[in-house]
Amino acid sequence: MLSDAQWEMVEELLPRRTGRKGRPFSDPRQMLEAILYCLRAGIARCDLPACFGSWQTVYTWHNRMAKDGHLGRDLSATS
Repeated sequence: MLSDAQWEMVEELLPRRTGRKGRPFSDPRQMLEAILYCLRAGIARCDLPACFGSWQTVYTWHNRMAKDGHLGRDLSATS
């Protein structure tokens, strides 16, 4: 899990609520922790523990962040 200090380093780099109507916005910290958990554990997203929420939501976040460059900026900011 991310420490509070690590979270503060990347919090501003993550996607934010847009104000659009529709599905509720997922917790960015939980989504990032789920993505990192998959990478550290070497598991597929569909094998995520239930505490991270829906694996499909984690996939959507990971996919969007990778495509728009958020993931690269976030990981380089923590090193």
